[in-house]
Amino acid sequence: MKRVSILAAAGVALLLGSCSSDFDFHAEMIGGRLAFVPTGNWFSRPDRFCMVDVRASSGPRAKAEAGDDPQQIAEGAYWSYWPDGCNNRFPFVYGQALKGKSVLDTRSGLERPHVRAKRLSPNVVYEIRVLAPRSAYGSARFALDGQGHVRNFGP
Repeated sequence: MKRVSILAAAGVALLLGSCSSDFDFHAEMIGGRLAFVPTGNWFSRPDRFCMVDVRASSGPRAKAEAGDDPQQIAEGAYWSYWPDGCNNRFPFVYGQALKGKSVLDTRSGLERPHVRAKRLSPNVVYEIRVLAPRSAYGSARFALDGQGHVRNFGP
């Protein structure tokens, strides 16, 4: 009877593990470029991601370029892209070209609006949000110091 209870508990844990979850990652400089690296153990650390969104809650707003979503720019977006599939790997560099076409909005059938990566300013706190497979979600806050370093902040 005890063994059945243990197996049932393990089964429930596996089912819950397939639902949405969160994960940790941080910003760091790799080869002079701003990169995002997941942390944690192998079970909680994703190797791929499906969506990226970088925003500044205060400070200067990015300037919209052709193809950018002006609404997202007005809301502080500096980089926002949701490609189809989860084919992009961690760690990744800010502004890198992502694999996949922009996913289609389920309501309108049109390409989901996006913002191409913009130049980041020093001493501005940015928040990055990332969606990984199985609805795993992560976010981090960071600022560049203008001297080639990055500082991470708590959630």
